[in-house]
Amino acid sequence: MPCAYASKAMTGAQKGYAQIEKQLLAILFACEHFHQYIYGKHVVVQTDHKPLVAIFNKPLVSALLRLQRMLMKIQRYDIELHYVPGKYLYLADTPSRATSTDNNITESEDKFDEEVEAHVGLLRMHLNATDHKVMEIQKATSENVVCNSLSFYIKNGWLNSIKRVQPMVQHYHKFRNELTEYRGLIYKRDKLIILLNCRSDLLSKLHYGHFGVNKTK
Repeated sequence: MPCAYASKAMTGAQKGYAQIEKQLLAILFACEHFHQYIYGKHVVVQTDHKPLVAIFNKPLVSALLRLQRMLMKIQRYDIELHYVPGKYLYLADTPSRATSTDNNITESEDKFDEEVEAHVGLLRMHLNATDHKVMEIQKATSENVVCNSLSFYIKNGWLNSIKRVQPMVQHYHKFRNELTEYRGLIYKRDKLIILLNCRSDLLSKLHYGHFGVNKTK
């Protein structure tokens, strides 16, 4: 029988995380909340989010930047991650539906959010593009139906079966766990994705701007 339960409200930044990032955030919270019980002991963690198991078994550098930050904090614990279908996680699933009205966010959580976002913000800093070009890409991304569909799956989780995924984004299913979104831009790990379906529109908008065709690289 369980000896304790715990839950927390997500900060504004955390609500915008991809589904896999939210799942790892939950594990990090549980480890830190129950630190006095589990530190120095081998712990089995059950998750209904199968992609997380693969992330735990890969080198740290292969994970998304937000995941890297959280994984580094988790490494001090001896964790073994097991996948269990959600329908069998009765004890975790049932209490999670009775949400708490306590939405207090601690100062340490806010600080961690700032550290994580600064870490992820390195993606933007390494883009070889002006602020104007970045804004054009953000606008084109927000107006494109394929980009919007991809953003939905990143934030809400991907279906395991590729056949159940919308055809327009099935190509991205095979590397779905490498995708993240930051400030309206979609990345595969540290590479900016400009979807094929919106490249022509994007190039047209960039060429139409102040830089002209020859200066748009």
